[in-house]
Amino acid sequence: MVEVADSKEETTLWLKRARAGEMVREAWEKECRVPECYQYWRGKQRLEEYDQQGKRRAIHNKVHPDTAAAISSLYFSSPHGRVIAAPERADTSQETMTEKAQLLQDTGNYFVRDPETGFQENTFNAAKEARWAIGCVEVGYAPDFISNPMAERPPLRETEKTKVGEPAKDEDGLTIDEGSDLPALQAELKRLQQNLKGEVFYVKHIRAEQLLISPSDKAILEHNDWVGYWEDYDVEDVKKAPAYKNTEDLKAVTDAPNKRNEEGDTDKVRLYKIWDLRTRTKLVLAKGHDKTLMKKKFNRTALKFLRYDVDPYHFFPIPPIFLKLNPQDGYNDSAEYLRMMRITTVPRYTYDEDAVKDTEAAKFTSSDFNVMIPRKQGTHQVVEAVNQPSTSAGAVQTLGLADKEFAEAGNSGGDPRLPQTRTATQAMIADAKENVNESFERDLLSKWLASIIEEMILLAVEHMNLPRWIAINVDLDSPEAEAAALDVATTYQQIDAERLRAVTLGVRWHVEVETETLSPVAETERGAKLMNMLQFISNPNIAALLSMAPLLLKQIIGQSGIKNGGDIAAIQQALKVIVQMNQAQAAGGTAPPGISPMAKETSPLPGPKGGPQPAATATIPHPQPAGVQ
Repeated sequence: MVEVADSKEETTLWLKRARAGEMVREAWEKECRVPECYQYWRGKQRLEEYDQQGKRRAIHNKVHPDTAAAISSLYFSSPHGRVIAAPERADTSQETMTEKAQLLQDTGNYFVRDPETGFQENTFNAAKEARWAIGCVEVGYAPDFISNPMAERPPLRETEKTKVGEPAKDEDGLTIDEGSDLPALQAELKRLQQNLKGEVFYVKHIRAEQLLISPSDKAILEHNDWVGYWEDYDVEDVKKAPAYKNTEDLKAVTDAPNKRNEEGDTDKVRLYKIWDLRTRTKLVLAKGHDKTLMKKKFNRTALKFLRYDVDPYHFFPIPPIFLKLNPQDGYNDSAEYLRMMRITTVPRYTYDEDAVKDTEAAKFTSSDFNVMIPRKQGTHQVVEAVNQPSTSAGAVQTLGLADKEFAEAGNSGGDPRLPQTRTATQAMIADAKENVNESFERDLLSKWLASIIEEMILLAVEHMNLPRWIAINVDLDSPEAEAAALDVATTYQQIDAERLRAVTLGVRWHVEVETETLSPVAETERGAKLMNMLQFISNPNIAALLSMAPLLLKQIIGQSGIKNGGDIAAIQQALKVIVQMNQAQAAGGTAPPGISPMAKETSPLPGPKGGPQPAATATIPHPQPAGVQ
C-alpha cells in the first residue's frame, strides 16, 4: 500500500479536528471528575489537608484498597489465550485443538510471556487506570535494521525506539520500481531480511489524558469518524525517525513546558496519531506544523480499549471510582467530625467561690496525685461538672452509614464484612448479584486481553521476518496427549510470517482468554463447580439417564456455570467411566478383591448329564451410553 499524498489544507483541518477531539475528552473528564478520581486513589482527598491549628485533617482512603481488591480479583496472573478454530464455539464432547490452531495459540502465548513485548506490565496498568478513567493500549510491531551505507534502508515502523533510516515508500519496505517482476521483489525481500537486526512486538499503555475521539462521540468505536492519541517527543528524535517525512522545518511546540535533563534543555513537539475510520488511513501530525509526517492505509485499529461501564450515548465510560467519590467524602467528613469532637471536648467545671478560694481551686488543674483543698463548713458540691452536648453517637452512626454506602456504590451485593440484617433469601439474591457483577467485569477484561493477543498474532502473520523458536504445549483434550508429550522433538517449533500465513489459510479462528486463568478466586469457583457436577453424576440412576440424553447433559452443565470446553469434555469423559464402572458392578455383583467381577461361578450340583453346570447369574441390563464403545 503506497503512502497517500497530503496537502497543507488537509493537515490544518486534521489539527482542528484533533483539538475538537481534545475538547470531547476534557468535557468527559470534567463531568466524571476523572482527575479527582485519580487523586482520590492516591489518597489526596482534601483541598485543605491541614486545619487552622496546623493538624492534619482526617482522611481514611477507602478507594485505594477497594481498587486493589477489585484488580486482584480480575487480573491476578498472566492470561492464557486459547485459539478457537471453526466452529467458533466449543460445545462438542470430542473437540480437540487442531494443529494449525495450536500453533497460533502457542505463538500468541509466546508473545504474552516474552518480556520484550511488555504485555504484562502495560495491560495491568491499563486495567488499573480503567478503574478511574479508561484503559487503552497500543499493539504494534517495530523492526530495527543494521545501518548499511552501501544499501538502501527499508522503512521502519513507527516507534519511539526508531533512530535511523529513510522515509517509507510502501508497506513492505521494498524500494523497487513499479515495473519490477516477482523474482526481483523476492530477491529484494531476501536482502532486507539479511539486513534485519531485530524486531519487536510491543504492547504500549496509552494514558487516558492522551486519548482523542472524533466529535461524533459514539459508544461503539467503529461508529465514530476517527480515533487517536497525542504524545510528546524530542524534536531531534522525530527528525531522525525514518517513518516520518516533512520534518526539516519541524519546531518544538507542545502544551507542556520544556523539561530539563542532565544534558540540558530538551525541545519537545506534540505528535497526534490518528486512525481515520472512514478512509482506513493512519495519520501522524505535529502540533503547529502544516505538513503531515506520515499517512498510510491500515487494516485494523492498533488501539484496544477497556471500559467497565460503557455509556450508551458517549464513547468515554463512567469510571467505577466516580460512583464512590461522594461516599468517600461522607466517610472522611464523619471521621473528621469525630476527630474534632475528640480534640475539642474537654472537661469543664464550676466551683463555689464562697466555699473555695481561687488559688485553691486552681490546684485542680494540675496533674499532681491526691490534690486536696480546704472548703468552708456546711458547703456541698463545691465543684460541679458542666454538662456539654454529646453528639459522638450520631457521628459514629453517620460513619457506619457512610461505610455501608461506600461498599454498596457500584456493588450490587454490598460489603460482606458489614453485619447483615437481611433475610436469608435477600442475602442469597444479593450474593448472586455480586457474583454476576464480578463475572461480568472478568468477562470484559478477558475479551479485552483476547483482542490484544489476537492482534499480536495477526501482526506476526503479516510482518514477522526473523524466525523464532516457541514452546508447543500439548493439547490435554486430545486422546493422543500422552504420546505427544513424549515426543520431545515437537515441543519446540520454529515460526516466521511465512509459516504462520500458511497455517491461517482456510482456518477461521479467534482468541479467547479463560477467565479462570486470571484470578485464584475464579479458579476456586471453577474447581467447586467441577466437584459439584462430579458428585451429581456419580448417582447410578442419574449417570444412566444422562449417558442416554447428551442434550440434557449439555443443558445441565451449562446451567451449572461450566463454560470451558476442556471442563465439559472432562465431565463427559468422567460420565463414561462412571457408567462403565456401574455396568461392571452390576454384572459381577459383590465379588471379593482379586476376582474379576465378570468371572462366572460354577455350581456343584449335577446338570442334566450328571456333570457340573454353570450357576444361573442374573444380568441387569444397562443401556450403553451414547458414544461409548
